[in-house]
Amino acid sequence: VKTHNIEPNLPIQSVTTGFSALLVPIKSLDAIKEIILDLAFLKPLLKEAKVDMIYPFTRQTFEGKNSIHARGFAPFIGIPEDPGTGSVASALGYYLYEKNSKEKKIIIEQGYEMKRPSNIFVEIGGVERRTNEIRVGGRVRLVFKGTLYLEQI
Repeated sequence: VKTHNIEPNLPIQSVTTGFSALLVPIKSLDAIKEIILDLAFLKPLLKEAKVDMIYPFTRQTFEGKNSIHARGFAPFIGIPEDPGTGSVASALGYYLYEKNSKEKKIIIEQGYEMKRPSNIFVEIGGVERRTNEIRVGGRVRLVFKGTLYLEQI
């Protein structure tokens, strides 16, 4: 990501929900679509920061009903790109609520670039700034099915 494509009005922030991610605000949908990771450059940085996933996001979306477009990259733990990351979506919902939007309901679209679109619904609950509940949901589609046979020891 080129520096001029990073949204200056929101900070880059590390978050964790048991799974650590780096939220990176991006100015435009075009800029987020063009992201290509430099793995050699990123590996030592992510290791030092103890971050599993890079989660760039923008307010520009493919579909007008959605609030946010995001991508989730965790190549160093075996996930080149995730089509839908609910755990990080919850953290992003709270981040946006705290930073500027005060929106209590958002829809995050993810997975569009990899032809596996997901819509993740995030709802912030609680009173005023004392948030005590974050709900995350979505619809699912069976992508593959398998059976695992284990030998008895």
